[in-house]
Amino acid sequence: PKTLFVVTGEPKHVKSKSIIKSNKYNVVSADWLIACKHMGKVIPITKKETVHVVDDSLYSLFGDDKVSENSIMLSNSTAYTVASVSALLDKIKVPKRKKPLAAEEALRKQLFMDDKFNRFYGQTFYLHENLTKIQKIYAQILLRMHGADLSTNKSSAVTHIVVPDSYIFV
Repeated sequence: PKTLFVVTGEPKHVKSKSIIKSNKYNVVSADWLIACKHMGKVIPITKKETVHVVDDSLYSLFGDDKVSENSIMLSNSTAYTVASVSALLDKIKVPKRKKPLAAEEALRKQLFMDDKFNRFYGQTFYLHENLTKIQKIYAQILLRMHGADLSTNKSSAVTHIVVPDSYIFV
């Protein structure tokens, strides 16, 4: 099958740069996917959402681009990505609250319903002290990427404990 275009979240990423340098594929921003999800249908790709164009037929793949430019970004000129919305939601702090409010939980489920990087949302992990520094850093990055909360001490809020492979329980 012929690749019509490539979607990238970050045009400055090494993989995206190499695709652009190869000049073989049209490159589209992930904002287009978010706009499609928001509209509930596949919408035409606009010039604002393209990162690199090899073939102008990209704009006519899903319809007329002039119609879509007038209807997509009228309500808000700022483009939001899934990562920026997630970061914004994570910054909201309500004191003395262990579980997210129902409205916030519903919003997160709606926004990230198909997001594979939200597997451990609402779960708290404790990294055992027997992990090496590199293992801890690697586990922290992976767990945070998948939406987990990390705890610095063992408490009743901890749902999972990460231990090294060689650790034997007594």
